[in-house]
Amino acid sequence: MGNIDFKLDPNKKLTKDEIEMLKNAQNLPFEPDEDAPELSPEQIEEFKRIIAERRELSRKKTVSLRISQSTLNIAKSFGSSYTSVLANILENVFRDPKALKKYL
Repeated sequence: MGNIDFKLDPNKKLTKDEIEMLKNAQNLPFEPDEDAPELSPEQIEEFKRIIAERRELSRKKTVSLRISQSTLNIAKSFGSSYTSVLANILENVFRDPKALKKYL
């Protein structure tokens, strides 16, 4: 079987045929095979536990910190998502020991 490569455009509307194909696919039965075997109840519970754990670890926390007005002005110049920009800067610095050492 060959590979089919294509790019999805999230802004492109689905055609009537594509919508119909998706509706039909929803009604197809799931048939486990050796590549995708049916999971035991224990495996399902373990996956649920892992997913909940990862979700909690990835959940962002709200914090307050003091920064100078000039720093805030620069950050706000990035637009309405400036808090995300600040969070990315902090995360990248904390993950880079050389950069972190520079500021300690």
